[in-house]
Amino acid sequence: MKINTISFDEACQKINAFAVKQQTTTRVFLYQSLGCILAEDIYASFDMPQQRLAAMDGYVLSTSTIQQKLLETQEEDIIFDINPLPLCADKEESTSFNPHKATKIFTGAKIPHNADILIIIEYVTHIQQCIKINRHILQTSLHSKSPIREIGENFKNGDLLLRKGEKIQAAEIGLLASLNRLFVLVYSPPKTAIICGGNELIDLGEPSQTSFEIRSINNHLLYALVKENGGIPLSYPLLNDNKNDILEVFYDALSKADIIIFSGGMSIGDFDLIPHLLQNEADRVFFYGVKIKPGKPSAFACKNHKPIVGLAGFPNATYVGFHYFVRPLLAKLSGSSIRPFFLQATLQETISKDDKRTEFRSCLLSLKHGKLLASIDSSKTFHSAAINHLCGQNAFVVLKEEQHIFNAGENVPVALLSGFKSLEMDI
Repeated sequence: MKINTISFDEACQKINAFAVKQQTTTRVFLYQSLGCILAEDIYASFDMPQQRLAAMDGYVLSTSTIQQKLLETQEEDIIFDINPLPLCADKEESTSFNPHKATKIFTGAKIPHNADILIIIEYVTHIQQCIKINRHILQTSLHSKSPIREIGENFKNGDLLLRKGEKIQAAEIGLLASLNRLFVLVYSPPKTAIICGGNELIDLGEPSQTSFEIRSINNHLLYALVKENGGIPLSYPLLNDNKNDILEVFYDALSKADIIIFSGGMSIGDFDLIPHLLQNEADRVFFYGVKIKPGKPSAFACKNHKPIVGLAGFPNATYVGFHYFVRPLLAKLSGSSIRPFFLQATLQETISKDDKRTEFRSCLLSLKHGKLLASIDSSKTFHSAAINHLCGQNAFVVLKEEQHIFNAGENVPVALLSGFKSLEMDI
């Protein structure tokens, strides 16, 4: 099959336009839902809070009592008698509450129905069996919101709290726990076949017998990337460049997985067999060849409505290709969706590229005086096999097609492929 390159944007559009089969759902225990995609809308079944509560420690009073005290005296500090029994979070409202006195209350305790002002403990001074509060504090309290949590302040019965298709992360776990949701309906994580190979590759633990052998990276890199993005990796043993063996593994993966990833064997050499397999076995090949560096011989096809992605064999190419050609498909198969996302940063050095492809080059981001800066270590020769260039870096600068020179001070797109690993700041 001949490489017929399309632009990076066009490749992303074809990936995003692909309609996946309807995913199955499963009901899992709350903790097991972490990282999964919700398959149902979550509504509140009660008000939160269900009653008026103290948001801080202090003393509760009524507006009428405060107003009366302010009229009775012109003193700077005003004295209040104290109710003998404080209000605690683990006790019901005291029946002996007297609205004409100050009542000590602790965070989380129920506010008495005839109290509407809470003066926090820091503004109160104790004198024997009484308290005193500055006149200005009392006057301000009459016109400002007290630290009282009103009924339904967080959410009200019937409110939509989480939408179908949202990813469950730590905050969502906390919210679901507050709703007493022991089990959650989520989309089943997509089973992802990882097929890597090449006669020169040896796997972890295997002794090196010859000088041309290379320790396999991509099968382990892809395993981690699939796990990071909510999929279930089905990792196959490394394959030799044998047409029959590759075909057998392909059909086994097709029977077990929701998506298939090939890494390596994607070029047009004598031992690059994956393009021929896609041409002969796939129902449709959407593209083979993308104007992207690294990763030109990337491919996207489908068989039995299941997506198949072929990634170039160098680790950096596999890494970049995964994020733009596999992640969106995994998101769809998980019941969600993502689109390419770029920030704008200012180049710190003038750099150049020697071809017309969109190039992803590792860079270090920093934030100085509120401005995002991108710096490229010119002492490192960028190469798509050098996975060490990905480690410790937090972004890729995106050098667009056609343009060859990118001047210092120019704004360029940057891609946060795995989030910020670090961000140097100079405020």
